[in-house]
Amino acid sequence: MSTNLLRERIVLASEKSYPFHILATKYTYEGNPYKDSSRALTLVLTHSLGVHMEIWEVAVAHLFALSTSANSQVEIRAMFSIEDPNHGRSAVVNAEEIAKRPLNDWTREYARAIERFLVAANSTNKNLVGISHSVGAPALFIAAESVPVIHFKAMITFEPGMTSKDRYGLIDHPASKHKPPFAFPGVITALSRDHHAVCGLQSSRRADLKQRNQELKDFMSDEKAGRTPASVSYIEGAPASHMVIRYKPEKATELIYSLLVEADPTSRL
Repeated sequence: MSTNLLRERIVLASEKSYPFHILATKYTYEGNPYKDSSRALTLVLTHSLGVHMEIWEVAVAHLFALSTSANSQVEIRAMFSIEDPNHGRSAVVNAEEIAKRPLNDWTREYARAIERFLVAANSTNKNLVGISHSVGAPALFIAAESVPVIHFKAMITFEPGMTSKDRYGLIDHPASKHKPPFAFPGVITALSRDHHAVCGLQSSRRADLKQRNQELKDFMSDEKAGRTPASVSYIEGAPASHMVIRYKPEKATELIYSLLVEADPTSRL
């Protein structure tokens, strides 16, 4: 079945209790028979650092195509791609408020945006499945844990922004040693930008990608650290660039679809 993708741009205005506008896009398609179904899935999409909510658009279109194919076992009511308040178009409309908060914890701010959007959209208990990439994963996790009425039946994460509690990668900013009022109470990465670039080039050229992928799987499924995913998968042919959603959207979507098909209502994805 050919699907004509429909987009609805949604803006929740800022309030006294929350200073940022929240932007999102609702995706569905013409003639969607599940648009009012309480049984069909509602997918909630969150993005990584440095991109925007439209990063999911190719995957959205492909997933709707798969879900409407002959003998499909997946029913989708709608998909919501929610934007981090300091990314994409959101960064433009929130520029004045962002400038007032240079040291904000934007992962938690993203989580608050997710919370507020789902409550306002009356979508807190409509067979929610969270689908996230990188830092969008902890933002989604925090949102789910912070508001009891938001219930996700499953979570699918791509390259989640996870680290162990004893892994430190930050040091005090050099300006922190300056005398007031010129001191800057911030931090920088312990690894310099130049060395980071070199490591990235070396990483992309290494032949032992299979070994590194196994190390990542082991880290993500470390039960001693409280990580117990139902499964960990690797998309073959994806570049070592942390942007599988951009470079392999069709394969990522096919993986999402297969997980939705295989999952029962109590599964953890």
